[in-house]
Amino acid sequence: MSEEMNNGSETELEELRQALPDPFELSSKLGDFFNHPTAQRLSAGGDETVRRLLDFLKQSREPALTRVAVLMLSRFQPAAFYDELLAILSAADKSTAEAFEPGIWLVQLPERQIAQDLVRIVQSSGNPTPLLLLQRPAAKEIRDELSEFIRRRKLPLSLYALYAYRYALEPGDIPLLKAVSEWVDTPQLSAPAGLYLLSLGSKDGLAGVRAGLMSPDEDLRTLTYYELGNYLSKTTIAESGYRPSEPGDSQGAAADKLIEHVASS
Repeated sequence: MSEEMNNGSETELEELRQALPDPFELSSKLGDFFNHPTAQRLSAGGDETVRRLLDFLKQSREPALTRVAVLMLSRFQPAAFYDELLAILSAADKSTAEAFEPGIWLVQLPERQIAQDLVRIVQSSGNPTPLLLLQRPAAKEIRDELSEFIRRRKLPLSLYALYAYRYALEPGDIPLLKAVSEWVDTPQLSAPAGLYLLSLGSKDGLAGVRAGLMSPDEDLRTLTYYELGNYLSKTTIAESGYRPSEPGDSQGAAADKLIEHVASS
Protein backbone atom coordinates (compact mmCIF):
# COMPACT_ATOMS: atom_id res chain seq x y z
CA MET A 1 0.00 0.00 0.00
CA SER A 2 1.56 3.30 -1.07
CA GLU A 3 2.07 6.06 1.49
CA GLU A 4 -0.34 8.28 -0.46
CA MET A 5 -3.09 5.64 -0.41
CA ASN A 6 -2.44 4.93 3.26
CA ASN A 7 -2.76 8.61 4.12
CA GLY A 8 -5.97 8.79 2.11
CA SER A 9 -7.46 5.83 3.95
CA GLU A 10 -6.41 7.24 7.30
CA THR A 11 -8.05 10.58 6.49
CA GLU A 12 -11.32 8.91 5.50
CA LEU A 13 -11.33 6.68 8.56
CA GLU A 14 -10.61 9.64 10.81
CA GLU A 15 -13.64 11.43 9.32
CA LEU A 16 -15.75 8.39 10.16
CA ARG A 17 -14.23 8.04 13.62
CA GLN A 18 -15.49 11.50 14.41
CA ALA A 19 -18.96 10.48 13.20
CA LEU A 20 -18.99 7.23 15.20
CA PRO A 21 -21.81 7.23 17.77
CA ASP A 22 -21.17 6.78 21.47
CA PRO A 23 -20.75 3.04 22.27
CA PHE A 24 -24.04 3.00 24.18
CA GLU A 25 -25.86 4.41 21.16
CA LEU A 26 -24.01 2.53 18.48
CA SER A 27 -26.63 -0.12 17.79
CA SER A 28 -29.41 2.42 17.42
CA LYS A 29 -27.41 4.90 15.35
CA LEU A 30 -25.44 2.61 13.06
CA GLY A 31 -27.74 3.55 10.20
CA ASP A 32 -26.73 7.19 10.54
CA PHE A 33 -23.07 6.18 10.62
CA PHE A 34 -23.29 4.10 7.45
CA ASN A 35 -25.20 6.91 5.73
CA HIS A 36 -22.36 9.34 6.35
CA PRO A 37 -21.07 10.65 2.98
CA THR A 38 -17.61 9.16 3.56
CA ALA A 39 -19.09 5.77 4.47
CA GLN A 40 -21.27 5.89 1.37
CA ARG A 41 -18.26 6.71 -0.79
CA LEU A 42 -16.25 3.84 0.67
CA SER A 43 -19.15 1.42 0.27
CA ALA A 44 -19.41 2.34 -3.40
CA GLY A 45 -15.72 1.57 -3.88
CA GLY A 46 -16.27 -2.19 -3.95
CA ASP A 47 -13.21 -4.41 -4.15
CA GLU A 48 -10.86 -1.43 -4.20
CA THR A 49 -12.19 -0.26 -0.84
CA VAL A 50 -11.90 -3.76 0.61
CA ARG A 51 -8.27 -3.96 -0.49
CA ARG A 52 -7.44 -0.54 0.90
CA LEU A 53 -9.07 -1.29 4.25
CA LEU A 54 -7.31 -4.63 4.62
CA ASP A 55 -3.96 -3.09 3.72
CA PHE A 56 -4.59 -0.34 6.24
CA LEU A 57 -5.43 -2.85 8.98
CA LYS A 58 -2.21 -4.74 8.34
CA GLN A 59 -0.25 -1.60 9.17
CA SER A 60 -2.51 0.22 11.63
CA ARG A 61 -1.55 0.63 15.25
CA GLU A 62 -4.43 2.96 16.02
CA PRO A 63 -7.37 1.08 17.63
CA ALA A 64 -9.87 3.89 17.06
CA LEU A 65 -9.31 3.74 13.30
CA THR A 66 -9.17 -0.05 13.34
CA ARG A 67 -12.68 -0.06 14.82
CA VAL A 68 -13.99 2.07 11.97
CA ALA A 69 -12.20 0.03 9.30
CA VAL A 70 -13.70 -3.24 10.56
CA LEU A 71 -17.14 -1.66 10.71
CA MET A 72 -16.81 -0.60 7.08
CA LEU A 73 -15.60 -4.04 5.97
CA SER A 74 -18.73 -5.57 7.49
CA ARG A 75 -20.73 -3.90 4.71
CA PHE A 76 -19.13 -6.10 2.08
CA GLN A 77 -19.59 -9.77 1.29
CA PRO A 78 -17.45 -11.95 3.62
CA ALA A 79 -15.81 -13.82 0.75
CA ALA A 80 -14.01 -10.61 -0.17
CA PHE A 81 -12.27 -10.03 3.16
CA TYR A 82 -13.18 -12.39 6.02
CA ASP A 83 -10.24 -14.81 5.86
CA GLU A 84 -7.72 -11.99 5.67
CA LEU A 85 -9.47 -10.16 8.50
CA LEU A 86 -9.18 -13.24 10.73
CA ALA A 87 -5.48 -13.51 9.85
CA ILE A 88 -4.95 -9.91 10.93
CA LEU A 89 -6.89 -10.50 14.13
CA SER A 90 -4.90 -13.62 14.93
CA ALA A 91 -1.77 -11.48 15.33
CA ALA A 92 -3.43 -8.51 17.07
CA ASP A 93 -2.48 -7.18 20.48
CA LYS A 94 -5.11 -6.61 23.17
CA SER A 95 -6.13 -3.05 22.27
CA THR A 96 -6.28 -3.83 18.55
CA ALA A 97 -8.30 -7.01 19.07
CA GLU A 98 -10.81 -5.16 21.25
CA ALA A 99 -11.24 -2.63 18.44
CA PHE A 100 -12.68 -5.38 16.20
CA GLU A 101 -15.80 -5.12 18.37
CA PRO A 102 -18.53 -4.51 17.21
CA GLY A 103 -17.62 -4.74 13.52
CA ILE A 104 -16.68 -8.42 13.54
CA TRP A 105 -20.21 -9.29 14.73
CA LEU A 106 -21.77 -7.29 11.90
CA VAL A 107 -20.08 -9.47 9.28
CA GLN A 108 -22.77 -11.18 7.24
CA LEU A 109 -22.21 -14.64 8.71
CA PRO A 110 -23.95 -16.62 11.49
CA GLU A 111 -22.65 -15.64 14.93
CA ARG A 112 -22.03 -19.32 15.63
CA GLN A 113 -19.54 -19.47 12.76
CA ILE A 114 -17.80 -16.29 13.87
CA ALA A 115 -17.49 -17.63 17.42
CA GLN A 116 -16.05 -20.90 16.18
CA ASP A 117 -13.63 -19.08 13.90
CA LEU A 118 -12.39 -16.91 16.78
CA VAL A 119 -11.64 -20.02 18.79
CA ARG A 120 -9.95 -21.60 15.80
CA ILE A 121 -7.52 -18.73 15.30
CA VAL A 122 -6.69 -18.73 19.00
CA GLN A 123 -5.92 -22.44 18.81
CA SER A 124 -3.80 -22.09 15.68
CA SER A 125 -1.94 -18.89 16.58
CA GLY A 126 -1.55 -19.26 20.34
CA ASN A 127 -2.68 -15.64 20.67
CA PRO A 128 -5.53 -15.44 23.24
CA THR A 129 -6.65 -11.86 22.54
CA PRO A 130 -9.45 -12.75 20.05
CA LEU A 131 -11.25 -14.40 22.99
CA LEU A 132 -11.94 -10.90 24.31
CA LEU A 133 -14.50 -10.54 21.51
CA LEU A 134 -16.56 -13.44 22.87
CA GLN A 135 -18.08 -11.60 25.82
CA ARG A 136 -21.57 -12.01 24.40
CA PRO A 137 -24.26 -14.72 24.09
CA ALA A 138 -22.41 -16.28 21.15
CA ALA A 139 -20.04 -17.72 23.78
CA LYS A 140 -22.65 -20.42 24.35
CA GLU A 141 -21.73 -21.82 20.95
CA ILE A 142 -18.17 -22.66 22.03
CA ARG A 143 -18.64 -23.63 25.69
CA ASP A 144 -16.49 -26.76 25.44
CA GLU A 145 -13.56 -24.91 23.92
CA LEU A 146 -13.77 -22.12 26.49
CA SER A 147 -13.87 -24.57 29.39
CA GLU A 148 -10.80 -26.31 27.98
CA PHE A 149 -8.93 -23.00 27.83
CA ILE A 150 -9.95 -22.25 31.43
CA ARG A 151 -8.70 -25.60 32.67
CA ARG A 152 -5.23 -24.88 31.29
CA ARG A 153 -4.76 -22.39 34.14
CA LYS A 154 -2.64 -20.19 31.90
CA LEU A 155 -2.71 -16.39 31.87
CA PRO A 156 -4.04 -14.53 30.03
CA LEU A 157 -5.61 -17.37 28.00
CA SER A 158 -7.66 -18.81 30.87
CA LEU A 159 -8.67 -15.36 32.06
CA TYR A 160 -9.97 -14.23 28.66
CA ALA A 161 -11.84 -17.52 28.31
CA LEU A 162 -13.34 -17.02 31.77
CA TYR A 163 -14.52 -13.53 30.80
CA ALA A 164 -16.41 -15.05 27.88
CA TYR A 165 -17.69 -18.00 29.89
CA ARG A 166 -19.82 -15.64 31.96
CA TYR A 167 -22.16 -15.47 28.97
CA ALA A 168 -22.45 -19.26 28.74
CA LEU A 169 -23.05 -20.21 32.38
CA GLU A 170 -25.28 -23.17 33.22
CA PRO A 171 -25.95 -24.94 36.56
CA GLY A 172 -23.85 -27.84 35.35
CA ASP A 173 -20.78 -25.57 35.41
CA ILE A 174 -20.62 -25.54 39.21
CA PRO A 175 -17.92 -28.28 39.50
CA LEU A 176 -15.65 -26.50 37.01
CA LEU A 177 -16.12 -23.12 38.64
CA LYS A 178 -15.61 -24.57 42.11
CA ALA A 179 -12.25 -25.98 40.99
CA VAL A 180 -11.20 -22.65 39.49
CA SER A 181 -12.32 -20.73 42.60
CA GLU A 182 -9.86 -22.79 44.63
CA TRP A 183 -6.89 -21.44 42.64
CA VAL A 184 -6.49 -18.72 45.26
CA ASP A 185 -2.87 -18.17 44.29
CA THR A 186 -4.27 -16.85 40.98
CA PRO A 187 -7.02 -14.48 42.16
CA GLN A 188 -7.55 -13.16 38.62
CA LEU A 189 -9.21 -16.53 37.98
CA SER A 190 -10.46 -17.60 41.40
CA ALA A 191 -12.36 -14.38 42.14
CA PRO A 192 -14.55 -14.28 39.00
CA ALA A 193 -15.14 -18.03 39.29
CA GLY A 194 -16.41 -17.52 42.84
CA LEU A 195 -18.63 -14.67 41.73
CA TYR A 196 -20.03 -16.74 38.86
CA LEU A 197 -20.89 -19.44 41.40
CA LEU A 198 -22.84 -16.90 43.44
CA SER A 199 -24.80 -15.96 40.33
CA LEU A 200 -25.70 -19.65 39.98
CA GLY A 201 -26.85 -19.79 43.61
CA SER A 202 -23.77 -21.59 44.94
CA LYS A 203 -21.54 -20.42 47.79
CA ASP A 204 -18.83 -22.98 47.06
CA GLY A 205 -16.43 -20.36 45.70
CA LEU A 206 -16.13 -17.90 48.57
CA ALA A 207 -12.43 -18.63 49.05
CA GLY A 208 -11.87 -17.38 45.52
CA VAL A 209 -13.92 -14.25 46.17
CA ARG A 210 -11.87 -13.53 49.30
CA ALA A 211 -8.69 -13.91 47.26
CA GLY A 212 -10.02 -11.21 44.94
CA LEU A 213 -10.69 -8.88 47.86
CA MET A 214 -7.17 -9.48 49.16
CA SER A 215 -5.47 -9.19 45.76
CA PRO A 216 -2.56 -6.74 45.27
CA ASP A 217 -4.34 -5.62 42.07
CA GLU A 218 -6.61 -2.66 42.86
CA ASP A 219 -8.70 -3.16 39.73
CA LEU A 220 -9.44 -6.75 40.75
CA ARG A 221 -10.21 -5.72 44.34
CA THR A 222 -12.59 -3.05 43.09
CA LEU A 223 -14.36 -5.37 40.64
CA THR A 224 -14.74 -8.10 43.25
CA TYR A 225 -16.04 -5.65 45.84
CA TYR A 226 -18.67 -4.13 43.59
CA GLU A 227 -19.81 -7.48 42.21
CA LEU A 228 -20.13 -8.75 45.78
CA GLY A 229 -22.43 -5.80 46.44
CA ASN A 230 -25.11 -7.60 44.43
CA TYR A 231 -25.44 -10.09 47.29
CA LEU A 232 -25.19 -7.80 50.33
CA SER A 233 -27.05 -4.79 51.69
CA LYS A 234 -25.47 -1.36 51.54
CA THR A 235 -25.45 -1.29 55.33
CA THR A 236 -23.53 -4.56 55.55
CA ILE A 237 -21.01 -3.35 53.02
CA ALA A 238 -20.49 -0.06 54.79
CA GLU A 239 -20.13 -1.68 58.22
CA SER A 240 -17.46 -4.08 56.97
CA GLY A 241 -15.01 -1.22 56.62
CA TYR A 242 -13.59 -2.65 53.40
CA ARG A 243 -11.98 -0.13 51.03
CA PRO A 244 -10.90 -1.42 47.61
CA SER A 245 -8.50 1.51 47.21
CA GLU A 246 -6.46 0.32 50.20
CA PRO A 247 -3.90 -2.52 49.96
CA GLY A 248 -5.52 -5.94 50.01
CA ASP A 249 -3.13 -7.46 52.52
CA SER A 250 -4.17 -4.84 55.09
CA GLN A 251 -7.87 -5.68 54.90
CA GLY A 252 -8.11 -9.30 55.97
CA ALA A 253 -10.59 -8.61 58.78
CA ALA A 254 -12.86 -6.48 56.57
CA ALA A 255 -12.76 -9.07 53.77
CA ASP A 256 -13.63 -11.82 56.24
CA LYS A 257 -16.67 -9.84 57.43
CA LEU A 258 -17.95 -9.55 53.87
CA ILE A 259 -17.41 -13.25 53.18
CA GLU A 260 -19.07 -14.25 56.47
CA HIS A 261 -22.15 -12.18 55.62
CA VAL A 262 -22.41 -13.77 52.18
CA ALA A 263 -21.99 -17.24 53.66
CA SER A 264 -24.77 -16.66 56.17
CA SER A 265 -27.18 -14.85 53.90
